[in-house]
Amino acid sequence: MGALRVLIAASVLAGCACAHAGELSFELIGAGHLATEHERIEGPIGGLSGLAFDRRTGRWIAVTDSKGACRALELRIDLVGARLDVEPQRAIDLPCGVTDAEAIAISPEDGAWYIGFEQPASVARFDPVSGECSVLALPPNVVEQVRPNRSFENVAIVPGADGPELWVAVENALLTDGQEANDDSGTPCRVMIIDARTHELKRQAIYLTEPRRAAMLEIGSFNSLADAIGLPDGRVLFMERGFALPRGAYVVLFECDGRTDRRAPFGHLLKSPVADLHDLGVPLLFNIEAMALGPELDDGGRLMILMSDDNFGATGELGTQVIALRVRGIE
Repeated sequence: MGALRVLIAASVLAGCACAHAGELSFELIGAGHLATEHERIEGPIGGLSGLAFDRRTGRWIAVTDSKGACRALELRIDLVGARLDVEPQRAIDLPCGVTDAEAIAISPEDGAWYIGFEQPASVARFDPVSGECSVLALPPNVVEQVRPNRSFENVAIVPGADGPELWVAVENALLTDGQEANDDSGTPCRVMIIDARTHELKRQAIYLTEPRRAAMLEIGSFNSLADAIGLPDGRVLFMERGFALPRGAYVVLFECDGRTDRRAPFGHLLKSPVADLHDLGVPLLFNIEAMALGPELDDGGRLMILMSDDNFGATGELGTQVIALRVRGIE
């Protein structure tokens, strides 16, 4: 177990007046495992690529990247010391007309679910009360240029000055924006910032990942943008995850406050590293793809849950790795 503390100072750039700047710290609490079968769930459990916490119900909602039936899982997660007990409660059908869900965010205003999909590349709004689902209208010059299986892995609800915003980002660069990450440079991921009430596009930006880490063998090595969550003070946490032999999988969290360096045609978001899961002592056994911010903990801080995508066993992984972190410094 370890802890990483990074000061996010308001005076990083001259002239910056960021009212929400503060110190973030992350600490490993424990880990758990979700099996591939459960008596309450029909069919295999796996491919969990997105996660969100529903503060209204106290339950966690995970979406799966299954190419077949489109559904979400309602999960109960109990923290018992350093042990996580993860138990599926029910499966929820998502009649959105699309499949391969990769990300989810829940609106604090009306409880709607915003879900990122890859088959085809799209974002949908699902009402868990009525069961109605509608696909948002996104710019064609973005949707038509996504790389196969590299589209909307990142969906976050972020508080804005004039109302909540929906941040949607691709996993890797659009075909027109650049290349995937290599040893020398990161990949420029397009970020669409949408009015969460009207669903109108407000602006766009670029999130530039780190280069992929040096590996003994280039086969299988990569680095990409896997998930994002909005913090109550308006900051956004992005999760970069990659793989490089011989070290294996790695996950690094970065914080953004929305400022850019104003490069043309879209500004590059300024980011700061806040946690490397290896430094926290997290055993990265599988492919971590999902993260969500949960409730306040009795002994301080907020609970953050990360989950792996086992690809339904296609890559040798069986079941879902679940990791619990304590996060301090969130207002």
